[in-house]
Amino acid sequence: MKKKFLSFIFLLSILLLHSENKITKFEGGYYNVEIKFFSSSLNGITPSLGNFGNTISSLSAEPAIVSLNPSALSRIRNNRISTAFQPTFSIDTNSFYDINGKIKNIIDQRNEIVCSPVYPDINIKVGQSGGIGSFAASFPFSNIGTFGFSYHNPLDFSFIMTGNGSSGILADYSAEDTTKVSMGVETFASMRTKFNQADFGFGKDFGKYSVGIGGSWLYSMISGNFDAKFEGVIRRYGSQQIDESFNDPNVDFRNTLNDSIRADFHTILFAPIFGFTYRKSAQLIFDFAFKFPSRNKFDGALKITQYTLGVLNENSLFNPDEELIDQTLLELSRMTYTNRTIYESTELILSYPGKIALSAAYRMNNYDFVFSYEKPLGKLALHYECDVSEDGREKIDDNFQNYQRSSHKKFDYGLQLNHIFKYGFRLNPPKGRINFSLGGQFIMAEQYLRNVKNVKGEPVVPKTNLIIPSFSAGIGYVLGKNLILDINLIVLPSPFARTGLTYKF
Repeated sequence: MKKKFLSFIFLLSILLLHSENKITKFEGGYYNVEIKFFSSSLNGITPSLGNFGNTISSLSAEPAIVSLNPSALSRIRNNRISTAFQPTFSIDTNSFYDINGKIKNIIDQRNEIVCSPVYPDINIKVGQSGGIGSFAASFPFSNIGTFGFSYHNPLDFSFIMTGNGSSGILADYSAEDTTKVSMGVETFASMRTKFNQADFGFGKDFGKYSVGIGGSWLYSMISGNFDAKFEGVIRRYGSQQIDESFNDPNVDFRNTLNDSIRADFHTILFAPIFGFTYRKSAQLIFDFAFKFPSRNKFDGALKITQYTLGVLNENSLFNPDEELIDQTLLELSRMTYTNRTIYESTELILSYPGKIALSAAYRMNNYDFVFSYEKPLGKLALHYECDVSEDGREKIDDNFQNYQRSSHKKFDYGLQLNHIFKYGFRLNPPKGRINFSLGGQFIMAEQYLRNVKNVKGEPVVPKTNLIIPSFSAGIGYVLGKNLILDINLIVLPSPFARTGLTYKF
C-alpha cells in the first residue's frame, strides 16, 4: 500500500529536486477538487438537539431523542413529526488561501528551471452536502407508552478530483551519460462515504421513573475510483542511446505506469439501546443510556493496480542528494519495464462503538442546564485484509530476472474514543415565543493504527491526546399553536445553517 501513488508523487516531486537534476520544462496543467461534508454525529441529529449539546437528557422532548435515549420519549404527550434541512454550498478556497500563488513562488525559486514554466491552475472547493438531514416522529398511546422512530445521516462525505495537462521534462546529469525523462499525467479520483441510521424505540412512564428500549440500524457505504494515466519517454544520451516510451503498444514487455483503484463496499449494523430516567424533582432530572457496540463485515470488493518504475531511485523523492535514476538498472530494450503490484481485498470490517451515558439536568425558573458524560465502548475503526501479488524485474548478479511474489496483509485504521463530555444551556422566556440555546461536546480520542506505513515505508506513529470539539447555538421559534421552528445560528465544525420544523397534533 505504501507505494500505490509513487508514480504520481514522482511527477510532482520534480518541483523540489536539487543536485544534478534540472527541470528543463514544466507545465502545471489544471486541477479541480471538490469536497463536501456533512455530519450529524458532531453537532446533533436535529438543530434543537444540537443546540442543547446533543445530550441524552429527557428535557429534549422531541422525536429524534429516540436515537440517544428512548426513555425520554415518555415525556412526549402528543403526536409529533419533525424534519431538518441543510443547504448545499461550496466555498472556493482561493478566496481565503492563495494556493496557486504559493505554488508559483515555489516554482520561481527553483534555479534549475531553464525555461519559463506554465504555472498550474488549481481550483479547490469545500462545502456541505445538503438536503433532508433527518426525519423523526413519535406517537403516544394511553397506558402503553410512546413509540418513536428517526432517520439521520451520521456521516456524508464526497471527494472528486480531475486533473490534466500536467507535464514536465527532467534531465539527470549525475552520471557520465545524460538521461531525460519526459512525462505527462491525467488524473481522476472520486470517493463517497455515507452512513444512514434508522432508530426505533419505546418509552414508558412510571411516575418518577421512565424506561425505554430501542435499536439502531446503521447502513454504511464506501465507494471510490482512482485513475492516473501516465504518458512519457525516457531518453539516455551517451555511448548507447536509449529511447523508450510508456504505454507503447509496439513492445513485447509491460511498460505502463497507469494506476487504478476500484472500491465498492456496503454493510448494515444493528445495535440495541436501553434508557432510564429518574426525575428526583421538577427541577432535577437524571438520565442513563446504554448502547451495545457493533461490528460487521462489509460486502463488496477493493482492487488496487499499481505500477512502479524499476530504474527510479525511490530515495531521491525524499533525499535531494540522491540520483533520480539508478544507472545500474538501465538495460537496453527493457529500460521502461515496470513492476506491477495488485491489492485485492479479502475482508473489510467496520467496528462501531457503543456507549454508557449519564446526564444531569437542572431546571431553574426559565433556565435549563444539562451536563452529560459518555464512555464509548469499543473503537470506531476499519479492519482491512488483502491479498498482495507482485511481479516485475530485478537485477541480480548483473543479470535481470523476473520475479513473482504473493502475501497477505492486515491493516487497521480508526479512532479509540476514550471520553465524551457534553453540555447544554437553554433560556425559555416566560411569555415569549423564542427560546435561545447553546451546547457542545469534547471528544477525547487517540488514533488506532496497525501495520500502517507512510510513503517512505516507515510505521506511522498514532497520534494521542486528540481533542475533537464541536459547538452549536441557535433559537427555537413558535410559529403557531402546533408548529415550532429551530435554527442553528452558529455551528462548528458542521453542518451549517440547519433548519428544523416540528409539528404537533
